[in-house]
Amino acid sequence: MRQAQGADRAAYAELVGRHQRIVFAIISRIVRPVGLGGEVEDLAQETFLRAHRALDRFDVDGAASFRTWLLKIATNLALDRLKRHRGQPDDRRSLRVVDSQPFATDASERRRRLRDGIERAVAALADEQRAVFVLREIHGLSYAEIGEVLGLTASGARARMFRAREALMPRLQSLREETND
Repeated sequence: MRQAQGADRAAYAELVGRHQRIVFAIISRIVRPVGLGGEVEDLAQETFLRAHRALDRFDVDGAASFRTWLLKIATNLALDRLKRHRGQPDDRRSLRVVDSQPFATDASERRRRLRDGIERAVAALADEQRAVFVLREIHGLSYAEIGEVLGLTASGARARMFRAREALMPRLQSLREETND
């Protein structure tokens, strides 16, 4: 980290290499469900560009890890993009609608429909709830880390996660009933 702060390009490239998968994954899981999957790469590149520009201001001895700091940049960029997207005609209300036919008996088709149903349920969450859900349930961040990333207390992150789960439950129960038909 100190080498990267000292303008060592190889050191920064190593940092990017270590973290690019999680940055891409988090951005993708936040913006793709609302139809912005084509922007994931641009948002990830912008994340690393902003991190590089601000690298000298990162406190190596501070409380936040580089990973948490980088994920904060990525998550904020994704959430900001969602805010700009909200007013556009192709927003969350225009997500593709799955037909109301019963789930196929073919296992791969059933898995695909189940995955799509889960994605729709997660996409329907409020942006901040989706971010907490992705960071916690998919990427395994602690509530303290989520709080650092989103500018919340750990208990605030826990409360958002509770509300996200509460919002998901009826949707997932409905999906469960459909798959059992």
